[in-house]
Amino acid sequence: HNGKRIGEVADKLSRKFNLAIT
Repeated sequence: HNGKRIGEVADKLSRKFNLAIT
């Protein structure tokens, strides 16, 4: 499902942002 894929992408992006912010 697209929703699941988007969720995975969002999770990866949020992780990258977390690392960038920290």
